[in-house]
Amino acid sequence: METIEINSCQGYLWRSDKDSPEVFTDEKVKREFDDTENPFVVEGQLYDTENSMSYSIRYVDGQYLVGRYKVEAADLANKENEICRYLSNRMDNRWLKFLQYWEVKVNDDKEGKNNGGGKAMPVLELTKTVFIGFEE
Repeated sequence: METIEINSCQGYLWRSDKDSPEVFTDEKVKREFDDTENPFVVEGQLYDTENSMSYSIRYVDGQYLVGRYKVEAADLANKENEICRYLSNRMDNRWLKFLQYWEVKVNDDKEGKNNGGGKAMPVLELTKTVFIGFEE
């Protein structure tokens, strides 16, 4: 069983028996995720605005998968990373914000199919996408 407790939460939880998600806007949330509960939370994105902690919740094959990620100030300032905004579905047209983390990786294309000479080339690769709340 996983428990999440947030004093100032932005985000949503979408239960299996609902047509739209439960939305949280800067409010206290305490929620236990028990694999045996029914109805269950199909998906959720929660952001702790006080502690810059992001939670991603998915219910897959009868169990909860809960990801946690601490968003550092340096992550937001990093020019390689990008803030993306998406218009929500069934959440009163709220804009959801995600931080995309990009890292420089070496593309080792030994056969030269993609870079014209078989040289290793640096490329940006998306490594993770983290929910960081609603657009104000």
